[in-house]
Amino acid sequence: MKKGPASLFLMGVVSLLILVGACSSPDELAHPGEYPRSQTLYMGGHVWDAPRNFNPLNSWPVTWPATANSNLLFETLFAFNINSGQLEPLLGREWSLSEDLLVVSLHDRARWNDGRSVTNDDVLYTFHLHRQYPTLFSDVWDHINDMFVLEETGQIVFELCTEDYNPLVVKDALATVPILPGHVYAPLENAARTTVEQQGGRGEDQFAKDVLSKLQSFENLDRPVGSGPYTVIEATESRVGLVRIPTYWGNDVLYEGRQAGPKYIVHPIYESNREYNDALRCGDIDVSSTFSQNIEEMRSDGVGTWFDEEPYYVPGSIPSLVVQHLPEDVLQYRGESLPAGWTKNVLQDRVFRRVVDMAIDREAIRSEAMHSYAPPIHPGYIISHDMPTGNIEGTYFSVDDAHAAASYYYEEDHGRSLAAARRKLREAGYEWSSEENLISPVGDTVYQLRVTCPAGWTDWEDAVEIAVANMQEVGIPAEAVFINEGEYWEALARGDFDFIVKTPQANQVPSLPWSRFESALASSSVVPVGEWASGNEGRYVHSGMDSLLKRIPAISSDEELAEAYEKLNRIFMEEVPLIPLMYRPSVFYQFTTTYWSGFPTHNDGKGISPQNLNVGSAVKGLWELYPTER
Repeated sequence: MKKGPASLFLMGVVSLLILVGACSSPDELAHPGEYPRSQTLYMGGHVWDAPRNFNPLNSWPVTWPATANSNLLFETLFAFNINSGQLEPLLGREWSLSEDLLVVSLHDRARWNDGRSVTNDDVLYTFHLHRQYPTLFSDVWDHINDMFVLEETGQIVFELCTEDYNPLVVKDALATVPILPGHVYAPLENAARTTVEQQGGRGEDQFAKDVLSKLQSFENLDRPVGSGPYTVIEATESRVGLVRIPTYWGNDVLYEGRQAGPKYIVHPIYESNREYNDALRCGDIDVSSTFSQNIEEMRSDGVGTWFDEEPYYVPGSIPSLVVQHLPEDVLQYRGESLPAGWTKNVLQDRVFRRVVDMAIDREAIRSEAMHSYAPPIHPGYIISHDMPTGNIEGTYFSVDDAHAAASYYYEEDHGRSLAAARRKLREAGYEWSSEENLISPVGDTVYQLRVTCPAGWTDWEDAVEIAVANMQEVGIPAEAVFINEGEYWEALARGDFDFIVKTPQANQVPSLPWSRFESALASSSVVPVGEWASGNEGRYVHSGMDSLLKRIPAISSDEELAEAYEKLNRIFMEEVPLIPLMYRPSVFYQFTTTYWSGFPTHNDGKGISPQNLNVGSAVKGLWELYPTER
């Protein structure tokens, strides 16, 4: 097996500027002025302020459609379908995994929109950038030992680490890392490295950060080169406009010679969900991913959703109350101390955490905070439901499995029971003083517990208000604390909370449900309170859970995998390391057929992923659209 060399595309910045302006059909890319309505799909919910850049090396701010998991401008190797759970071909034609080698074959007819071929070198160069610099996707290299091209077959090989073997994370990368044109980015990288080297005086880590910063300063606003079916022709404070690439390589390779329905895709820029929703209702927008509190009313005005009745959307995430397992360390970090005889150490008591879990009225959260846009939540941390599509995780742990397991740990089948919750506290040695203060088993008074939430995130705010009221009903001292978004991310990462709302692994990726557990609870992410945590912000440690999280990615047998997930979920239900609040759609998807028809729905038999039509595998839905007869 011979490794082929990976070119780093050494060319001048002058040639880069010429190439960026080139494209396959200048007439198609002329500014369209007022877009013809019968040829234009108006989309909403992805852009909230003036375009900053179309450079995927930026984690934030980067403007749609260059955002992660959007396959309109830049494409990933494969696209994840949350209906089937499969990685579908995109730039990659097929993939296979054999022990520590994950092999990818590219579509040999894939092209950039400037006419150049998408090559193995582009793929290797893209991943080289994420290895060399601290990007959003750098962590994948914790699980990749090397990448190379097989000379015999021309296939790309990901050689996985045997010490930290995790094909799940690498499969996620196949569906989330946008492949970049090396002939555009390599000259930029070379120029950035030269500039930073000339400035001197930097260590290796700082050098990499500074080079990346210069790469991220590339705005890429002028007709960016990508491999996707559309490119940008307008980026103003009021809208982003895309035009279809008539020679898009995927038309012949993936879509039997057909083009996507809309010639243009335009995203107007509004300031609020309400404006987007009003525009959708009026037919000024055709498809949107914004949250609406009254989708049922909008449906009566002709707005469509994935399901034609409640819950309307497919659940994909579990917003939860992260529990701080080191409350004394938080006090030290804040430079505070509690009055003598008071404590927050009850957060370390799994009986106390289970009582909090038992007290919460999840049906109220589902109906009032989530507006019934998700099915009822079931025990454990694996999404299981009875909806006709989108139940991938349920293959590992079904609704019946969840309730059978929960009956061992909970009374009334995980239902809400205030009386049972108070009884369980008393059985564990808790009691209430004459002033109704909660007294811990060691005689200390339980201090007010803060439940932190970002202000303005309305469904989270409503859920927190309900949860806090439920705790107070049981006799647990709790208060809701709403802070601005910047303060929220700081408090979350540094561990400055008692409870805090978070959605571990909010994105739909092949590694679910493993990555939800890993993101929230793996001890490998634990850092001292006050340091910036990239996961497991509650600083929870459990050796049994760690062992399963390490073993699951290497399991290939479906039966063995289901058994391992059952064990993992049982530990979760026994320990209650955090408090699940509700199921939530990962993406809201609604549309109107005033101008366009053919939007994917759950019963159309097309098997398209239930997401907005620029996300992941759902891009295929653009080839199903056609103008509505008027």
